[in-house]
Amino acid sequence: MKKRSNSTQTSSSRQHMKGMLATACMAGLFSISLFGACNTNTVEYLSSAGVVNKTTVTPIGGQVPMDILWVVDNSFSMCQEQEVLRENFSQFVGVLGSASLDFHIALTTTHAPESSATIEPVAREARLQSTPQPVPGNNQGCLRDDNGFGPLRESLDAAKRCLADESTAGNYEWTDAQIDCALQSPTKQGQTGCVASSSLPDRNGDERYDIFDLFPSSNAYRSIPKVLRAEDYRQANGALDEARLELDFSCMATVGTRGDGYEKGLRAAVNAVSPELTGSAVELATADMTADNHGFIRTDADFTLIFVTDENDCSHDGSVMELGNTCGSNICEYMNSSAVAAEDSALISVETLAEQLRENLATTKGLADVSELNEVGLSVSSINGTSRRYNEPFPTCGSGMNPEVIPACASALGEAYSGDRYERFMRQFRNFYPNSVLDGAADPEAARLDFTKYEQTGWMCTDSFAPALTAIAEFIVKPSGGCIDEPVYRCETDADCPAKLFSGQPGVCTPFPGIEGQSYCDSGVVLKIERDPKQEATVDDINGIEYCIPDSINQLESDNASCVIDPSRYTLGGCPASPGVQFQWVEAPEVVSNKLAGYTLETIFSITPE
Repeated sequence: MKKRSNSTQTSSSRQHMKGMLATACMAGLFSISLFGACNTNTVEYLSSAGVVNKTTVTPIGGQVPMDILWVVDNSFSMCQEQEVLRENFSQFVGVLGSASLDFHIALTTTHAPESSATIEPVAREARLQSTPQPVPGNNQGCLRDDNGFGPLRESLDAAKRCLADESTAGNYEWTDAQIDCALQSPTKQGQTGCVASSSLPDRNGDERYDIFDLFPSSNAYRSIPKVLRAEDYRQANGALDEARLELDFSCMATVGTRGDGYEKGLRAAVNAVSPELTGSAVELATADMTADNHGFIRTDADFTLIFVTDENDCSHDGSVMELGNTCGSNICEYMNSSAVAAEDSALISVETLAEQLRENLATTKGLADVSELNEVGLSVSSINGTSRRYNEPFPTCGSGMNPEVIPACASALGEAYSGDRYERFMRQFRNFYPNSVLDGAADPEAARLDFTKYEQTGWMCTDSFAPALTAIAEFIVKPSGGCIDEPVYRCETDADCPAKLFSGQPGVCTPFPGIEGQSYCDSGVVLKIERDPKQEATVDDINGIEYCIPDSINQLESDNASCVIDPSRYTLGGCPASPGVQFQWVEAPEVVSNKLAGYTLETIFSITPE
């Protein structure tokens, strides 16, 4: 075994260490990747006592880094929904701040036109977007209400909050007469003479008088990065600057309502994480840093996908004529009908799209195969309409007699249509939300894939997104670092448990969280830190780490300074979302992260096979 010198250790402490190593080897208690006297296998070891020992790298703050991609519908009917998202995003941010999550947040839209006939000036298919685009489309509900031009003015207010020079906000104050004139066609403007009578300016100099003259140009907005990173919003005390993050996301999520009406949110999500657009993960030496979406995906981060849409998904294979087809925009719903065979529909199946998402993430992260992707670290959530799938045969369209597609609901936000393709896509993954279809299920896996049952209410069919944003945030930030869902060293009484490594404290037989009638030894879980080899430091630097058990310092087989964490520094309890054991620091996670900066943390645990 390769030992490290340590001038502060006494001869007696070294002898004590040898005794502890012998005890550990005989009991088969801990990963022998640590102890050369036992073995040199770096993953696990089956001892003669029938105990398997494992080691997993664990985030020091207890949270796995999280890359969060939002896909926001920017079609004509989404102005109220985008407003509610912006107004309630503080609910989401508050949970992130409390959890000290190391996040990357990015956003793309459902805009993916099959032709060049688009009135959307900013969004590009599957590309990350941070430049505000508040200009509404032609949906009257996004322009006028019973009190005048309230919806349009709200879009203007959203734009003003994102200006690079706040003192110029007054340049975008308009009378009702000017707004009314900007919304008229050039022919009608000539007939009414409203340009002169209202003094509507050609603000952008394009020799036209239209809605774009009411809003700032893209270059008038402050620069917002395409990826909002937690480290860029940490204040000196380690707390998250929630107000600044909320404002930046609000500007990022101001995507307007001029996007393609054939919303392809699933296709956008899949392509957004493709290696062609990401250029590979941030840490990979071969990454193309010029790729449009580079800087978002990290190799060691979990991935969360969140949709916000009031329409169903229309991700198709490119064969649908989106302009001029006799079925109109309902063609997507007709093709999605439960009465239409999959081979007769141009829609890409949700199963295929889910697998493409996995493959793109795996390739972007540099994994050899999709099987190496951490499925536990992949979650999908959605704010969409309640599932109400069209179930009639594909019609003969034309002559103004196309069958009606009934909205799934009507709320204070307006009508929303079935979101069944989003829900079925979500349920291709183990971690999805909302997930009430699993409530009380004897076989959760079977219930997840039983599509005869749907969520009773889609979040888009509610009057506020505040509960949804809080619930989604709490779902995705559940601490996943170090959660052990395997049978940790089983016991019936304390006498079955060996002493804790290095500290010598007695092991305690404790009920296993979430599994009735099963107990485990708390001495079957150990935390170890090791100096990050990328940090310039000597092995003796670890002597000043107050978290270390002194006798363990540099006594582990490692090329870097290392030690075992004093058990008094953490507690063991249940995992928040499933049966399992997880550590929690006694001090605040951000405090621990600061004190242990430059070190990596491993959770070492022994399990008893079934």
